[in-house]
Amino acid sequence: MAGVRLGMCFAHPDIIALMNKVKAPYNINVLTQQAVMKRLEEQGIVQQQVQQILQEKERLLTELSSLSFVKTLYPSHANFFLVKVDSSKKRYQELIDRGIVVRNPSKNHNCANTLRITVGTKEENNALISALRTMDM
Repeated sequence: MAGVRLGMCFAHPDIIALMNKVKAPYNINVLTQQAVMKRLEEQGIVQQQVQQILQEKERLLTELSSLSFVKTLYPSHANFFLVKVDSSKKRYQELIDRGIVVRNPSKNHNCANTLRITVGTKEENNALISALRTMDM
């Protein structure tokens, strides 16, 4: 439910107690609560979407592994993954120039020359794959 800015954490009570010390002083707003309740009623749709994301993620990883400028694909259990490339600044700009937005977390600790790619729709992923292939020539 990233679109409504809702995240959850399941952890040991001691960890939750520490997190509660630094969390914002407000709880989830009514609109977000309503969106969550509606989403919880749509488990069949959610499971279908999860399967589509997993399939698209595998397809993206397979395509990325064949590109000469991709150095490392880092494992991820999320709907995004980190990719080490030859030059994140260059590759990021090439994607932007093609109208494709990814994240460049290279300034973060231990993330030099990486791009964070979120799994999109089949059409979005097709556009990304096409752009990456042209960048590999």
